[in-house]
Amino acid sequence: MKELIEERAITRDHHHKHKTDWHLIIKALIPTFIIATGAGLTIPFISLFFEKVHRVSTGEFSTYSAIASLLVAYAALMVPKIKKHVGYKIAIPTTQSLAVMSLIAMATTELYSQYSIALFIAIACYLLRQPLMNMAGPMTTELVLNYVGKNNREITSALTSAIWSGSWVISGFWLIFFLDLAFSS
Repeated sequence: MKELIEERAITRDHHHKHKTDWHLIIKALIPTFIIATGAGLTIPFISLFFEKVHRVSTGEFSTYSAIASLLVAYAALMVPKIKKHVGYKIAIPTTQSLAVMSLIAMATTELYSQYSIALFIAIACYLLRQPLMNMAGPMTTELVLNYVGKNNREITSALTSAIWSGSWVISGFWLIFFLDLAFSS
């Protein structure tokens, strides 16, 4: 599917210094902020979910994570083909939506965790969620950098990195808060 993604060009007068288009950058980074915040608040707790709900040891979970990492690497290699065949408008929302549905399905296994099938469903959802969530990253980055134009790419890339790092900081604060709450009772 051929998509025309216009690169926004900012006309510059050679006598004036380049001005950053903050409105455009902020508008472009809102989806990244939402995705990063969601990831930062879920990913650190997935191993705890498997340990507390399904009694999976850290060694077993490491094996599942290694398999998930291989699937993420394979999915990353498939991103250009998927983008070429279905385009940004379908690929990004579809992969993100399926990843969120997998996360929700994984979380609902707590309701029937007494059955052995629950663990297998949770593992399958985890192994499906990881590559799906990571597939949208390269497409989103490319789309955002094309959207903001050549003159705003460096600052946008730096802010994207800061947002992702910040999401992990926020999750760290939540982890400390919940651990403090759990041990203080």
